[in-house]
This record gives sequence, C-alpha cells and structure tokens, in this order.
Amino acid sequence: MKIVFFTHGGILYGANLSMIDLIVGLRARGVECMVVHAQHGPIEERLRELSIPSACIPFEMCVHWKSEKPWWHPRRWISEAANWSRAIRKKTFNVRQLSKLVDAARKFGASAAVSNASGTVIGLDVAKSLGIPHVWHIREFGDLDWDYSPDFGFAQRRRQMQQSAKVVCVSQAVADHFKRQCGISHGDKVVAMHDSIASKDELAGRAKAANGSQSRSGVFTFAITGFVKYSKGQFDAVSALAKLVEHGFDARLVVAGQGATEELKEHAEALGVADRVDIRGHVADLSEVYRQSDCGLMCSKAEGFGRVTAEFMSWGKPVIGRDSGATPEIVEDRVSGFLYDGSIEDLARKMALLIEDCDLAVELGKQGQQQVARRFEHAVCADGLLKHIEPLLGKI
Repeated sequence: MKIVFFTHGGILYGANLSMIDLIVGLRARGVECMVVHAQHGPIEERLRELSIPSACIPFEMCVHWKSEKPWWHPRRWISEAANWSRAIRKKTFNVRQLSKLVDAARKFGASAAVSNASGTVIGLDVAKSLGIPHVWHIREFGDLDWDYSPDFGFAQRRRQMQQSAKVVCVSQAVADHFKRQCGISHGDKVVAMHDSIASKDELAGRAKAANGSQSRSGVFTFAITGFVKYSKGQFDAVSALAKLVEHGFDARLVVAGQGATEELKEHAEALGVADRVDIRGHVADLSEVYRQSDCGLMCSKAEGFGRVTAEFMSWGKPVIGRDSGATPEIVEDRVSGFLYDGSIEDLARKMALLIEDCDLAVELGKQGQQQVARRFEHAVCADGLLKHIEPLLGKI
C-alpha cells in the first residue's frame, strides 16, 4: 500500500507533527508514504531526516477567517464578499495546480490519498482524478479553535465529506462537531481516532527519564504550551497563578508558544506576578519544558485533541485540563490529572491541591504515563488508520 499525504503548512505545528508520527507508524507496518506540502519550511528537513519522500507543490487552503462583526454590520458584508472573491481565486489556483499534484501522486504510485487537517481538502481532487479513495484527516474544530469558516459555506463542506471515502477526526468531540455542523447523523462515514505522540521506545525513554526525578523541592512549576491567544487559556492560567500567590502558595508558571506574548506579559504585570511567569515564546524542542515542570495545564476552550496534553502525561506529569472539547477524552479526572469547570477559581483550586499534595501529583503523573503508553503510541494510531483504509481499497 502507498499513501500520499497533502498538508498545507511548511512548519512543524501540531497537525504536521502528528501526520509525521502517523507516517512513522505506518512505515513500520510496511506502508510506503509520501508527503506533498504547499510551503517550504522546517517540515522539509524533518522529512529528509526520516527518509520520507516529499514534494513542495503550492496549493491554497479551503478555509478563511470569519468576520467577528454581526450580520447586520456593513463591514460583515464587505468581509463576506471579499472572502468569496478570495475563495474563487484560491479555487482557480488549485485547479491550475491539480495536474502537478496528480502527477506527483501518480509517479509515487499512490493507492490512497489523505488530506491533513480541516483547512486542506486538495487530496480529494487528486483522488478523484486517479480513482483512488480519499481520507480527510480532520485535526481541529476549525471554527471554535481557529475561527475558520469553509470556503463556499457548509453545504460545500458537506459535499466534500460525502465525496470522501472516510473522514477521520482526531477526537470524538471533533467528529460530533462536524457531524452536527454538516448534518451527517448516520453511517460510519465520520469516525474518531486519537493521534499518536511517540514510538514505543521514545515513550519508554521518557518514562525512564522521569523515574526518580519526581520528588519535589523548591517552587512548584506549572507549564502551558501552545499558540498564545485568549481562547487557548494562557491568560486564565496567569490569573489562576495570581490567586494562588495571593493565598500564599509558592508557585510559578512557564509559558511556551508564540502569539500574544506581549499582551500576556502586560496581564501578568497588572496582576503583580510578572516575576513568577516565564514567557519563553516559541520553543522548538519542548522536552525541557515538560521535564522541568511539575504539572501541565490545558486551558483551551475548544481543544480538538491536545497533543501537548498527552506529551505532558508521557513525561509523567499530571495535567489539569478544562472540562471541554476533547480534553476529557485524554485526561481522566482524579486518575491522570484534574478536570476543572472552566472558571479561574476552579482552576486555581485544582492547582492548589497539587501544590499541597506532591505525592498525589506524582501518582497522577504515573497513572497518566501508563495510559499514554497504551493509547498514544505510533503503532496504535497506524493500526487504527489502516483499519479504516484497507477496506476502501478496491472499492473505488
């Protein structure tokens, strides 16, 4: 079997990292994979390191950022008209590029095509041209987490989902969201499958590194990673830290990620905890952040999966996660961490519980690490995708 993956971005953001992890797992199962990416970037070096064949062929995404103005506002109508105009231009460009994309997949000998993430569905056009099945691997809510709207509306998205042989969503929460959004209420067209985060050997290495280093001394360190924006929860994390300090707890917060970092610094200064918040910006290798923290935070309002949640757990760290999106699918309350109700007050309470009981933090971390080894290893995810793809071969 040969699978060609199509991804838009050239950077190693979560969707691309998860795609590469999946390819590593598939390759161990004897599946040959190729990646077609639309932009140059760090992804090229990573693919070369892993000897994964690739090609950079530009194509456009099939989504846009929606206007925040209400429907009655004139700027909303201007924005909508501009989005339709851009959508037509993007579609025209993709049509012109289609022959190059099809040639690349044909030369590779692809027997299936996968579009990586909700903003990319170019693999569907390639699959139809070659007469092979298309799998749409959706890795985010789109509208709830990144303010995306589909070009040409949800009716077009529904058609794209129906024309795909299978739609694999990164969590049950995302699958349910897309089924509601597109009016798909029956059948097994849309399925849920969690991402993997590491190989069996890598997970074993993290467990070994974490073993014996869980005793606490000094300031209790919380960490939150990901793109910095209000909906991702870093501002709530700083506010919760301020409440802890106000009640006499000795704690600090590490923030890793680009985005609204200056606004976050101002927020920390306004609350008087700037000296306890370490805002590091973009961090290429997060392993040190995971290793040096005592607890991970996942405060996103709508997290489609939460790769970093599973990453924290793989390093033996408990996670305090917001009880929304896919986070409850990963964090088992009071087993591998805590779920909180979304309020800053409840977040601060759960953070205080771990500061007061370091033995509990260690035990939750160990339980989470064991769960990750069972659920988020490369081979588990690869087997899951093959289970969906293999029955499709020969049907198209």
